[in-house]
Amino acid sequence: MFEDVSELLKKIIHFSKLCHRLGYVGGSSGNVSFRSGESMWISNTGTMLGELSEDDFSCVEVISGTVLRGRTPSKEREIHRLAYARRLDCHAVLHLHPVDCIAAGILLGPKTELPFYVPSHFIKLGTVHQTGFYKAGSLQLAQECSVLLQNENAALLYRHGTVTLGNSIEEAFMRSEYLLEACRLHLKFQGAHAMSEEELADYKQAPTDVFISKDEDGMRSCS
Repeated sequence: MFEDVSELLKKIIHFSKLCHRLGYVGGSSGNVSFRSGESMWISNTGTMLGELSEDDFSCVEVISGTVLRGRTPSKEREIHRLAYARRLDCHAVLHLHPVDCIAAGILLGPKTELPFYVPSHFIKLGTVHQTGFYKAGSLQLAQECSVLLQNENAALLYRHGTVTLGNSIEEAFMRSEYLLEACRLHLKFQGAHAMSEEELADYKQAPTDVFISKDEDGMRSCS
């Protein structure tokens, strides 16, 4: 019934621990998942991203939300599940709590759009919106987040954290880092000198950078 996901779990655990070492999460905050067929594997509630093991994941059916294996999946599982249900191109979801992203979001206010100050962040991320203020783990938060992520690859959760999607965990992680950089610039400039719609227009037609990874044979492939 279950595919062999041991290699994917090892990769997810590697990037989860990296997020913890870099200070993007603390304690038992944050969660991570990846798609495998019609199911997703997601970190369990109460687990620490910096201490994850293969036993700290649950398998959940994407369509129904039924827990197929494991104990208690993260309370934010609906954010992950709805992202996979809406986005067939999404194979990894990363939810973090970078302090600078939360601070930038508070300055922006709920239901706002993140301004950009350098073209590279817009090229890497595309448009980024922020949700309203909802209780962590609530269906309202998951539903609003899924609407934003239907056509975008990253979202700010007001007074809460970030969510990034990727065709791989590497891509989701890279988008988290670009989002953090963009938020740090907003903390410095707070809207002053942000790129105008006219300036961004030249980049809206440009393709987003493609993440390059190595497959099992060492050949470089595009995600």
